[in-house]
Amino acid sequence: MRGSDILRMDTDHDPSFTYDLGMNIKARREELGLTQGELAAKAHLSLPFLAAIEIGKKTPSLNSLDLIARAMEVEAFELLMPSWIEHPYPVRVTIRKYTEEAEKRIRTAVNKALRDLSKKYAQRH
Repeated sequence: MRGSDILRMDTDHDPSFTYDLGMNIKARREELGLTQGELAAKAHLSLPFLAAIEIGKKTPSLNSLDLIARAMEVEAFELLMPSWIEHPYPVRVTIRKYTEEAEKRIRTAVNKALRDLSKKYAQRH
């Protein structure tokens, strides 16, 4: 078994997964204002294959899913999230917002700790 077959093997029995994945890809493509042809070209896939994925007739391999995700500038896992269709853009914006806020707080705390340590070191020497 090739690694690229794992997704296909695990999902062949679940047509709703294949349909949802296709809808997620279509939603993101439309959000970007891309045609199927443009996305297929960016992802280096054939137009008929991409069209079949979007309507749930084909399940992409992990490699194909990665190519599609990269072409749409998202992580592959985002296309697998069930909430994508219901909350496409706002979910990602919210996640990024909280991630950025957390990173900022961590940087601030680390910088403060380093300043405090530097002051203590300067006082002792």
